[in-house]
Amino acid sequence: MGRGRGAAEPGGARAPPHVPLRARLRPDPGRVLDGERTALVAVGARGQARARRGAALPEPDRVGTGHLTVTDLAPIACALFLIAAFVLAGVAQTAWLGSRTSRRFAVPLDGARTFRGRRIFGDNKTARGFLVMVPAAGAAFCLLARLVETSGSLTRELWPLTLAGYWWLGVAAGFGFMLGELPNSFLKRQLGIPPGEAPKEGLARPFFLLADRLDSIVGLLTAVSLAVPTPAMTWGVVLVIGPGIHYAFSHLLFVVGVKARSA
Repeated sequence: MGRGRGAAEPGGARAPPHVPLRARLRPDPGRVLDGERTALVAVGARGQARARRGAALPEPDRVGTGHLTVTDLAPIACALFLIAAFVLAGVAQTAWLGSRTSRRFAVPLDGARTFRGRRIFGDNKTARGFLVMVPAAGAAFCLLARLVETSGSLTRELWPLTLAGYWWLGVAAGFGFMLGELPNSFLKRQLGIPPGEAPKEGLARPFFLLADRLDSIVGLLTAVSLAVPTPAMTWGVVLVIGPGIHYAFSHLLFVVGVKARSA
């Protein structure tokens, strides 16, 4: 026989006649009601906001180098690039220092100030040395980088910089080259050694003769290493070849009357 609307289910209690049988069905556990959906959306939005606030910002890469390491570079190629760039910059510097125009900018860097009763750097360290070497080094870096890019032979062996990046690297190297001479000059003045001269005897003579050849080179390598990864072998090659080139330019400056001695 058919059951009426209020008939009892087998094994269960009889439902009241005003309650539909559908009310006894359990709701779908995956179903979300309208009110609950609104609350969940609000909770989710707050969670995403907290996640965005708590997300760690990426560490900035060194300018123009990304995740480059020294193992990605060819040390010899980097060394030859630096040497060639400073040969070009040295030619411009020699021409500038030998000109009459440069003498107008022969303003001592120490402003004639003294330390312990002695000049800090002396009259031979002037602003005119920076005026050409720094931009000339930047231009030389750009020129060589452009030549390398055009040839395509050493592109992957050098620093992956833009031309603007090479400009700033050259400027930094030029500053480092010029600044590297100042500690040597300061020490000489404090020891009573006149500007442009070397000690006459004793252990100080070979020490300062070597320092005169290496100070600028160490300065430029330090500046480059602070800006981009620089292999240790690059340091070694430049430190071996550089002093001879530095001596050649010093002798040339002596010939044109800029320096008091060639060594």
